[in-house]
Amino acid sequence: ALREQVARRNQVEAQLRGAVTRGELHLNFQPFVPLQQGPYDLVAVEALLRWTHPDLGRVGPDEFIPLAERNGTIEQLGAWVLHEVCVQLAAWQRDLPADRPFTVFVNLSAVQLNDRLLAMIDRCLERTGADPHRLGFEITETAVLAADDAAVVALLGRLRERGCQIALDDFGTGYSSLSRLRATPLDLLKLDGSFVNRRSADGREQAILTAVSQLAREMDIQVLAEGIETQEQLAAVTALGFDLAQGYLLARPSPPGSVCGWLADGLSIPLAELASHAP
Repeated sequence: ALREQVARRNQVEAQLRGAVTRGELHLNFQPFVPLQQGPYDLVAVEALLRWTHPDLGRVGPDEFIPLAERNGTIEQLGAWVLHEVCVQLAAWQRDLPADRPFTVFVNLSAVQLNDRLLAMIDRCLERTGADPHRLGFEITETAVLAADDAAVVALLGRLRERGCQIALDDFGTGYSSLSRLRATPLDLLKLDGSFVNRRSADGREQAILTAVSQLAREMDIQVLAEGIETQEQLAAVTALGFDLAQGYLLARPSPPGSVCGWLADGLSIPLAELASHAP
């Protein structure tokens, strides 16, 4: 079994090096659905990298992203994702009213948090004409912990100076620190779906959800609940005042064409229908 695992890892790692040039990568997008009426109404999507190999089939990001971080190909993958997102964003901009808020979020690895990232972003924005105010970046707690705090905070500050938004992903799964939260420039806090999924089984999870929602509101940070899969979960985070939600109940990761439909028709939750599920 160990030999098979090592063989699989080596095969995936070897094939990953040429995935970009062979045209095996594509992007899906999953929306952030607004739950509340008011100044935090926001239409946004998260860009999700997908890899389909002719022999290996679909290789999940949980498998190939750690390998890319280890062998150094993560920056090549990141450059490809950012370019494709900016091209797509520029196309969507042409079909959207200039005053309509819409953001595309891109995930960043800890390995990418360096000065080369800023130069790459500037080049992509200049070449594609994408609006930096419609571009956002997600980093995880573990990514912040893995890098130098001062350098990361400065880097994120420079991204925000360009008009980009910053989201802290998987909040609650790392060594959450209020001092770190205070010092890090953030626009959005994404609470890990494990808290939402365990809510009904443990009353303490409800207390955590309530506290995070109130804390984010006081700090003028939007808060998003990840992993929404049931109407009960959706009703609970809506009642707690969460601004946004993301999960399979609302929409699965989909190709760019689906985003055009979401933008044209709108994608929101009929809150009145959730009354029967409210906690």
